[in-house]
Amino acid sequence: MVIVNGYEKDVSGEHINYHSCHPEATSALLVRCEDNTQFIEWETTAAPVGAENVTFAWIAGYSSGTSSIDHTFHLLVNGKEVISFITPKGGKPRDWSVKGTENSMLSFKFAKDDGVKDQYGYMFLQIPKALLNENGKIKRGLQKRSCSCTD
Repeated sequence: MVIVNGYEKDVSGEHINYHSCHPEATSALLVRCEDNTQFIEWETTAAPVGAENVTFAWIAGYSSGTSSIDHTFHLLVNGKEVISFITPKGGKPRDWSVKGTENSMLSFKFAKDDGVKDQYGYMFLQIPKALLNENGKIKRGLQKRSCSCTD
């Protein structure tokens, strides 16, 4: 298994100053749950040439303790939706994994929660090399479908 940095640079979306489970991470891309226009996009570091399966890893966090409902998010790879995942209400810390299309898998490794039980840790996206672009990178997007709530 080849593990590659899952974040190299922002492409689009709301960028904020924020805390995380890693002391040197002081900013974040943010998707709010207000409507279908909420979207973030970022690019990864390039995978090594010849890698058959690649796992991209990055720091992640999501609202859970302050959420009034479960939220479904959709992860896109180079513009194609490959995985949907749910961030549950209630702030119960746990690791999880979900399978997607194209033999992809997204996993979250819980590291800590904050004072309101929001979850922080590490995401791992495993994909086949067929999903990499010509530079060995992927451009990822994350979208929240509308729920008409203020979480």
